[in-house]
Order: sequence, then C-alpha cells, then structure tokens
Amino acid sequence: MCGLTVNRHRAAAIVELPPGEFEQMLVNLVVTAREAVGAGGIIGIVADTVQVDEAGRRAAGLLAAGDYVRLAVSDTGRRTSETAGSRVFPGGYGLATVHDIVTRNGGAVSVTSGPGAGSTFEVYLPRLDNAVLERPLMPDVDLHHGSETVLVVENEEPVREMIVDVLSLHGYTALAAGDGEEALRVAATHRGALDLIIVDVVMPGISGEALAQRLTAGRPGTRVLYISGYTDDLIRQHGFTLASGHFLQKPFSVDDLARKVREVLRGRVA
Repeated sequence: MCGLTVNRHRAAAIVELPPGEFEQMLVNLVVTAREAVGAGGIIGIVADTVQVDEAGRRAAGLLAAGDYVRLAVSDTGRRTSETAGSRVFPGGYGLATVHDIVTRNGGAVSVTSGPGAGSTFEVYLPRLDNAVLERPLMPDVDLHHGSETVLVVENEEPVREMIVDVLSLHGYTALAAGDGEEALRVAATHRGALDLIIVDVVMPGISGEALAQRLTAGRPGTRVLYISGYTDDLIRQHGFTLASGHFLQKPFSVDDLARKVREVLRGRVA
C-alpha cells in the first residue's frame, strides 16, 4: 500500500474540460505515480490557481501568459541520475494520453525529478474568468457510479490496473486476474455476488469467451463485458460469437468505461 495526500485551493476555479477527460487525466497521473512509489511510498495531489507571467509561460511551455489552474501530482519514487532532472514529458500510453488531453485544451504539462527524490507532474489549464464562475453549475452528480462487484480479467497489467482503478474510483468492488486460470481461482474463492465480468476476448490460454461461459454457468445473474483492441466485426470473423455479453473496443477513455459498465449493469442494450 502507499499513502495519498490531497490539498486544494479554497477558492472556486473552473476550467473548460470535459469531465471524462479530466478524470482520465487524473487517473493516469496517479497510476503512473503509484507504479513509481511501490509499497510504502507517498503520492501527493495539489490543486491551486496561479498567475503565469511571460517568463513562466516560456518555462511551462504555455501558449499565453495569464491565469491558470495548476494540478500537481508528486511521488516519492526513486529515480536514477539518468532519468532525473528532466522537464521533458516522458512516453507511455497513459502519459501520452495526459499530454494529448492537456495540450488539446490549451494547457501544458511537464515533469521534474531528482535522484532519489521522486517526480512531480505539473498540469496547467486555462482558468475561466469570474463571469463564467457566476453561471449556475450542474449538480455534482455522477450517474456512472455503482456499488457492485466486478471481476476484471486482462493479461496486460497496465490496462488491468487502469480498469481496476477506474472501477474503484466509481465505487465498485474490483477483483482482478491476469489470465483465465487465475480468474477461475479468484471466482472460486470469492464469497458474495459477482455482478459483472470484464474480460479481454483474446488472451493466452483460455479465451475470454470460453472463460465467460464457465464463470456464468452457475451465476445466471452475472453480466459480461468483453473488451478488445480488435473490432467487434473482426472478432466475430474469427469465430467468437460474444452472444452472452456486451462489447467495448480498446482504447477507451475513463468515461467510456464507466458509462459502459453502468449500462451493462442496468441491463441496457449495448
């Protein structure tokens, strides 16, 4: 386990960013930090408002000086001298997604690190003016939350961890397995309902479809959500019917996943 500290500015501040994209950005940053700290580390999240002058604009890589909301995610993970000290944003699927979201919405993101001192990712997003703050805000209601138990079966660890994190943030109890055999063991030892299985269609060993059939055989109320990087049509061309479940194609956003899970659990048509 690792520790988490959160500090935010008391004054209200609004940025123009789709809620699903903001959530995806934050989850990816926290997952990256968690991978770096390991057990016993600390992750810190700070949100505040800053006024960036011309010098600060150049240093942060922003398009214009002005008022910004700054989100900083730091970790205590150890870095080598080769990876420390850089402000260049690193690669990786999750971090590339963060960079794309932030820059597409007029902001900038950078990382600083030091040997043995961890890293800090700083996200700058343009702050809307006071006139916008006076508009009525939509109720703070997230229709994608739930309390059900979900088994995630995905052989790619980063994808599996991302799905588990998203489910946990939305109130679900998430169980995880890296392949079909592990999934069968997890299901056999789990006491209580198993409301949903999220499973990759193509995995080493037992296929996702065969696994879903075995897991739902004695659980008539358990629903299935198949995921895959292949399209629905291509999967069916290779002999998979996916008759007993719904389908979500990779890559998907945090909002896509949360919405689809809620739809499947509510029994809506995919």
